Amino acid sequence: PESAVLAVNAGQFSGLAPWGWVVMDGREVRPPGHGPLSTALAWDAAGRVRWLAPSEIGTERGAGRTVEAIQSYPTLVDERGEVPRPIREPGLGVDTEHRDARLAIGVLADGRLVVAITRFNGFGPVSPAIPLGLTLGETAELMLGLGCRRAVSLDGGISAQLLVREGGRTLAWRGWRPVPLGLVAEPAAGGGG
Repeated sequence: PESAVLAVNAGQFSGLAPWGWVVMDGREVRPPGHGPLSTALAWDAAGRVRWLAPSEIGTERGAGRTVEAIQSYPTLVDERGEVPRPIREPGLGVDTEHRDARLAIGVLADGRLVVAITRFNGFGPVSPAIPLGLTLGETAELMLGLGCRRAVSLDGGISAQLLVREGGRTLAWRGWRPVPLGLVAEPAAGGGG
């Protein structure tokens, strides 16, 4: 709902630090990472989100309008609205067979963001602590099925976590590992989303 507060682990990480471009309060905390399947999300002061392919990050950095940014990988739905070949076809640098808990963020045609977490809990409370779930290709198809024009994977597996708070109710999907960076989305001032 538009009145909800959402918190999610953001991006990927290397060791104890976030991987890739991170901007907080207008200050670059980490430089961009390099990789053909990375995507950056950059917010300006008005809250508008820009989805950036790796080749677009340098221009955005120079524009001086970014107040918050994260970078993650792999891209699930690219700037053409397509699933990249390495996500669909084995042997191109991405493990297309690996199944795991997945966390992804995407954007709809009207600019609204979609966050999806997938986890196998088929055995209820006795489900194994080892994440099972979708492949990256299946996650990309899920995001397309939800109407996303672009989408990127956030850190999944035992790091995947999501919290939604709305109307006094809290829903939480907790991860098993702490992460160094989170993204919190709150309702816009004045009511809307």
